Amino acid sequence: LHKGQAGLPSCAPGPRCAVPPVQGGIPLPLGRPGAPLRGCPRTTAAAAMAFVEYMLQSPPTVEPEALVKWGVGCAVVDLVVFAVAYALTRPRDGSPAARKVARTRLAWSLTFFSAALTTVIGTMYLKYRLDTGVWEHNVIMMGDNLSVLVCVFFLVLNALDLALGCIFYFEHLDPLSSWVHHTLYITLMLYCLKINATSGFVLFTIEEYPTYVLALGRMDKSLRSDAVFGLSFGALRILLHFAGAVYSFTHPQPTDKGLIVFLILTCAMHGHWFSTWVRKYGMKLAAPSKAKRA
Repeated sequence: LHKGQAGLPSCAPGPRCAVPPVQGGIPLPLGRPGAPLRGCPRTTAAAAMAFVEYMLQSPPTVEPEALVKWGVGCAVVDLVVFAVAYALTRPRDGSPAARKVARTRLAWSLTFFSAALTTVIGTMYLKYRLDTGVWEHNVIMMGDNLSVLVCVFFLVLNALDLALGCIFYFEHLDPLSSWVHHTLYITLMLYCLKINATSGFVLFTIEEYPTYVLALGRMDKSLRSDAVFGLSFGALRILLHFAGAVYSFTHPQPTDKGLIVFLILTCAMHGHWFSTWVRKYGMKLAAPSKAKRA
């Protein structure tokens, strides 16, 4: 980088201010192995920019060996989160009621972690794609290193949730929302990775916000909000998801037929869940407002 480029501060040239070396597309810190990155702000900023450019590089440049390492890393992170949740949710006494509450909180811990993380990533990624344009190319059929990592993370988490659930909270593995949902998304992640079309999934991870609200309420009843869950579900998993399906159907560049089938299946599944929420909670929430008007 030259003086003033990209708004970075200038400094005297030298080994400490050189652009960090790159190995496999990932910037490495200067100096001895394992040493923290030191030097002028330009060096640190250059390393950060290089890393961001690598993660957003399209098409993805991740080697199969790196995918395995990423998968193992994601599994380790998920297991650490689960271990922490297991320690924090242990019942204070051995009563059946306390054990039931503890198992419920443990069952939703990985879902809470995943939903919170992917909602933030999905929101930022959606803004990034909107800023860079979504009509010049069919974004659903694109991919980059970041979206590959998110797909690997989601694949591993769904698999671990089923495996750990069979051991620790089998009664919370719902046939539709656990077994069917998780198996469907594991299959989707593998398919997206195979055809290098991972960006579309990350664009839709903003739809995990209702899951975050649901998980939060299941772990702590005082934080439960049926209204926030239902309204966000309708806005994101019904309207936004339908808009994404229309986008895939109408874009000049064709969308893979397998992804279109998945969009149709998820629209049906979301519609089923939303209609269930309307029958159970939506009518109850609307009743008080009608009574007040009367």
